[in-house]
Amino acid sequence: MEAVGLGIGALGLAGLFNNAVDCFEFVQLGRDFGKDFGTSQLQLDNTRLRLTRWGEAVHVQENEGSLPPAELEQAKKTIGQILFLFAQAEGVSEDVKRKAGSATELAAYDPNSDMEDRLMPLHEHMRSIAQARQKKVGLRRKTKWALYGRGHFMALLENIRALLDDLEKMVPARRDAQRSLCEEEVSIMNGNVDLPLLESVAADQDPDLREAVKKVLDKKEERPPNVIFSGADNRGFQLGHNSGSISGFTFG
Repeated sequence: MEAVGLGIGALGLAGLFNNAVDCFEFVQLGRDFGKDFGTSQLQLDNTRLRLTRWGEAVHVQENEGSLPPAELEQAKKTIGQILFLFAQAEGVSEDVKRKAGSATELAAYDPNSDMEDRLMPLHEHMRSIAQARQKKVGLRRKTKWALYGRGHFMALLENIRALLDDLEKMVPARRDAQRSLCEEEVSIMNGNVDLPLLESVAADQDPDLREAVKKVLDKKEERPPNVIFSGADNRGFQLGHNSGSISGFTFG
């Protein structure tokens, strides 16, 4: 399917970007995901967050990201491919709906009512950060549609991740900015979400964010600071880590 067939042929980079970010908002996951629904939704949220991070790093909303002509055209083509992947997945969804034997087979999860309490804060924070980086200039208001089958879902995510890899490699000068944005994201979420859960979600799909989370967790898990004993009559129980010599007291 060509870009013009999706109604996006005349869009600039910012328009393509905002429409691609919009696509994540309209996807629901079918009831056949079962117990995998929550973690799958978080994977989807994280993939959108990663796309918006790239857009923020290259200033996509301002002057076409100030990209050189060759990189600009390649970026537009790559984001157009993300839009195509969503259109393709929506087409598969329509095929499933036509063949479904009952409405029960077409039921989908709603994160607002079906997400586990322990997962909801991470879902809401990733969604909020992503939306703040997007300008609402979409071509049209779409209705939600559902992905059925975890295999189709994983194929969609893997293909989008590969395209995100391409986008990030396209502008290597902005990589430091993307890493800084990861640290900013973790700073915003720290204390509000389950960071080990975020690290797990990002593990196989968002290496920069995973590393930023790991740094914070490693710092939190450091041993207590050194304890210095002084005086000639220290008593009681002391807990700490000593990296030097201790003198002036006895055990017993």
